[in-house]
Amino acid sequence: MNIYPSSDGLSIFFCDITEHKQQAQALLLSEKLAATGRLAATIAHEINNPLEAVVNLLFLARRSPNTDPKVRQYLVTAENEMNRVAHIARQTLGFYRDTSIPVSVNIPDLLDDVLSVYQSRLRSRSISVHKSYNPSSTVIGMKGELHQVFANLVSNAIDAMESGGVLTLAVNPAERLGQTGVSVEVQDDGKGIPADDMPRLFEPFFTTKSDIGTGLGLWVVRQFVESHEGKVAAESPNSGLDRGTKFTVFLPLNSLRNSPQ
Repeated sequence: MNIYPSSDGLSIFFCDITEHKQQAQALLLSEKLAATGRLAATIAHEINNPLEAVVNLLFLARRSPNTDPKVRQYLVTAENEMNRVAHIARQTLGFYRDTSIPVSVNIPDLLDDVLSVYQSRLRSRSISVHKSYNPSSTVIGMKGELHQVFANLVSNAIDAMESGGVLTLAVNPAERLGQTGVSVEVQDDGKGIPADDMPRLFEPFFTTKSDIGTGLGLWVVRQFVESHEGKVAAESPNSGLDRGTKFTVFLPLNSLRNSPQ
């Protein structure tokens, strides 16, 4: 609020309408995020209960001595797929938060764990995966949060390659602003992102996938990466044969926020 003196000695108060509007928008955004979290947890809870029952039934059917060997193999596949769905539901149940203490996280192992969740989608879209890992790339951080970071990026890459393609994952030592860390690249050769959308890419509720996107995935990525004192960047050239999108995540080896006490 700004105060200006008038000619009659009285003070006239002028509210900064722009500032009030920004405050109202921030409050509305906060309420939307809280509501989204509650909704996600509720849906995941409702899904998780019957999923556990189905997984148990598949296990019993597979162990039955009367089950045909060929059918038993089908049941093994079904059980594996249901376990992946259950894993996603359990993540959602906590709204992708890991409340445990920071731990040592091997990034290549974490990426392979993420890929295991998306094997079915990768196969169904004929997407091949090219990996270039430095095996000693380990950071101290919140494993659940980092898992969600790369799960969101891999899921977006799959969505971008509707007709197949190549998903490239690269992990290498890196340095940024004097900090030693790990650089992770998640790259697809899909349709890319329009140049006009790039500046808003990490805004909450902004999405380039209006039919399926919530607009929270990349916002969550940025929040979790920055909470580890890291940095995430995106590039999408969309020119000639050089198409697709590449996300680069830098994570310090041991950020101050996440150092074990």
